[in-house]
Amino acid sequence: MLTALRERALAAATLPPARPRIRLAIDAHVVGSIEPDDASLLAQRVPGLVLDARGLSLAANHATDVDARLAAMAQALADAGRLGKWRDEALPVLADDMEPVNESDAPERCARAVPIEAQSAAMSGDMASICNEERGCPGVTSGRGRFVHRFMMLGAIERAAIRVLGLRSVAVHLVGWCPDGRMWVQRRALDKPVDPGLLDTLAGGLVGLEHEPGGRRMEDLVEAMRREADEEAGIDTGLTMSRFGDAPLRIARPVHEGYMVEDLVGFEVTIDAGFSPFNRDGEVAGFDRLDADALLGRIGRGEFTLEASLLILECLRRDARAGCCASGGAPRTPPAGRG
Repeated sequence: MLTALRERALAAATLPPARPRIRLAIDAHVVGSIEPDDASLLAQRVPGLVLDARGLSLAANHATDVDARLAAMAQALADAGRLGKWRDEALPVLADDMEPVNESDAPERCARAVPIEAQSAAMSGDMASICNEERGCPGVTSGRGRFVHRFMMLGAIERAAIRVLGLRSVAVHLVGWCPDGRMWVQRRALDKPVDPGLLDTLAGGLVGLEHEPGGRRMEDLVEAMRREADEEAGIDTGLTMSRFGDAPLRIARPVHEGYMVEDLVGFEVTIDAGFSPFNRDGEVAGFDRLDADALLGRIGRGEFTLEASLLILECLRRDARAGCCASGGAPRTPPAGRG
């Protein structure tokens, strides 16, 4: 059952765009994809954008110039009624040269583990590494491709524009274990704009921006996880939250707003038996503890978000916990990981 559910979840996370999309680039770096009509609209309304046979591109003369044009792009889309609710929250715009925009590309490039310590760039031709040896960028083999470990933030943009522009987002998720081997899960609030009322990992959210002297940078993954764990579940930020998995899982599929490209980074923690999670940001309706049988059953019935399903099934597969937990196995201690 575990294997079948995992294969089904991976298939759901690997879907080509519902409508044709063309490449969106900043300088030579692909950052996302966009529907042709939206590309034409932006090329007409935002100075500095070039629409040609290669797609829609923006030349990066200076970081502030890029951010200004990204902001203008989001505003133009909003003015045209192409965005959902304006979130007034900026997210990093990351190089994502592995982004598929053609249906034939999708099976090779979506829904698989990709490097997270930095940007995973897909290569042309046989996808040979384009790592600049002078920079000492290590490559890692994944599937048929060879990717470069590098996070490359090229700018920032309003969150509401992320899916319309097919931009890559990064999400952190916390798997919370009870000492008896059960797993804490949350039920998303009914007023959440995405997946209201579905079950989810104990805590999770998108990685945002950090402000520092001289500019902004992408939020540290561990700090993002601690922030979400505190806000959504009242988890002590001093607890060790260990990374699991050598690389995140990628979701690339059409959604109501456009095209979702998201890398899922999993963390886990063991919670004391006497502690009960509590929500502080109004985004969670409640919490529950489930054993492996209950987890598999509810995932099978579609009660969990796709993101949570992928990560929970990966945990259960890794630890071979399904039979053990379901039959009242020994208390679980998460393996040592990257904090």
